Amino acid sequence: MKQILLDVQNLSFYLKLEKSKVYLGSNITFNLKEREVFGLVGESGCGKTLTALSVVRILPQNIYPEGKIIFKDKELLSLSEEQIRHFRGRHISMIFQEPMTSLNPVMTIGMQIAEPLMTHLGLSKKDALSRAQELLEAVQIPSSKERLKNYPHQLSGGMRQRVMIAMAIACNPSLLIADEPTTALDVTIQAEILNLLQHLRLTNNMSVLFITHDLSLISEQADRVAVMYAGRIIELAETEDLFNNPQHPYTKGLLASLPSKKGIKLTPIQGIVPPIAAVPKGCKFFDRCSDKSKNCEEIEPDLLEIYNNHYVRCMRCFQKSY
Repeated sequence: MKQILLDVQNLSFYLKLEKSKVYLGSNITFNLKEREVFGLVGESGCGKTLTALSVVRILPQNIYPEGKIIFKDKELLSLSEEQIRHFRGRHISMIFQEPMTSLNPVMTIGMQIAEPLMTHLGLSKKDALSRAQELLEAVQIPSSKERLKNYPHQLSGGMRQRVMIAMAIACNPSLLIADEPTTALDVTIQAEILNLLQHLRLTNNMSVLFITHDLSLISEQADRVAVMYAGRIIELAETEDLFNNPQHPYTKGLLASLPSKKGIKLTPIQGIVPPIAAVPKGCKFFDRCSDKSKNCEEIEPDLLEIYNNHYVRCMRCFQKSY
């Protein structure tokens, strides 16, 4: 049995205004096991990235988390800033969405990779740079010794993403958070990066929290998947089960909007994700749902298990399962 590495319990995060709180995500609950790839999927603005930033405690200013995030028996939200630095980079690392804006433009690639090695592992500058060269080789960057002296603008998008991966795995973390790691890359480079991540995960025995809006990537990469909508997890299941037997109307809509056989028209979901100020009182998908009832408008359902390890936040789905 694989042990649970990360346990997120009733996580919420809110924007703190002068006289009120605006919740951007609520009651997010999931766990991630050792050596598992857990997918977090949904449209832009549904709270995927804020969930990941809550885990590493680098939320934007004025956004605050509530709930519990337990990593290796440590409750991360209760740790001081000094204590969380011990985990960030050393035990939990993150690959950010856009490497050009995530890398320091006035710092060489070598020093950016060497910095966590000196900070967390206590290596000397010479040893850290030597290890940085090995990491560049591990992520398949040619002429690694010369690349150590380069700045981010001197590298292509694919190479910058590989540098981000090298930085993330530098201290051999137990958990790697990959936030849209291939969004800005063309299809060929995207496949190379995904294959590289898979290889490094198996080699280093890492768990991966894989965040994307692309269901086709989830089907190839993840062992289990949670679908998010308007700051909530609305369905959670093993990947194969989710694709073969989706339950929530939103999940069904996402899958129906994917290209399948030639000549079959796509069926897009009507409407758009509501802005925070206009989120429905009950089920957050109410305005766009094709299977709604009057109760759905008034009551927000809990995330409930409808059968073995398949969870859905939908009153109609839960009623149909009995």
